[in-house]
Amino acid sequence: MPDIVRLLGGSLGAAAALLSVLAIGIGLVVACSGPRSGSDRVRILARTGIVVGALVCAVLLFSPVGRTEAPRALDLDLWQTIEGATQHRVLAYQFVGNLLLLTWLAVLLPLASRRIGAVGSVLVCAVVSVTVEAVQYLIGVGRVSSVGDVFCNVLGAAVAAGLFALVRTMVRPAAGVRAVA
Repeated sequence: MPDIVRLLGGSLGAAAALLSVLAIGIGLVVACSGPRSGSDRVRILARTGIVVGALVCAVLLFSPVGRTEAPRALDLDLWQTIEGATQHRVLAYQFVGNLLLLTWLAVLLPLASRRIGAVGSVLVCAVVSVTVEAVQYLIGVGRVSSVGDVFCNVLGAAVAAGLFALVRTMVRPAAGVRAVA
């Protein structure tokens, strides 16, 4: 399996870019065609954003890493991840990247579905994060599967979902109050 991924590594990014452009085009056409309410258009565009975000993340997370000592590694020490981020610049960048990795999903999920709120989006992000780390370990592309990555992904998603829910309640007009034009 790792040989197949390495073989497709170069074209994986190009395929994801092409599919992303296609998804954006289809999403815009569907959102703008026919009589739709504003909330329906937002839902369609949020779902399009989820597809595009998933494609981009797939390339970032599952493409092979250059030179590594082993095809797979497992890091179960959360505190070592946090300590490393305070002592090494590269690890600090990875830490911040992991905090930001699923923020887009935590914000888009409540927009894409009326049934998913902030807590639901964080739970989905947690499942996605654990799945990503498990797949990275299983396909053995030279990446470290880490509990610290899951922690950072979920923490970033929780902060993003909470801030988005707060902003959404502040922006949304109160029930029974009509906007004056």
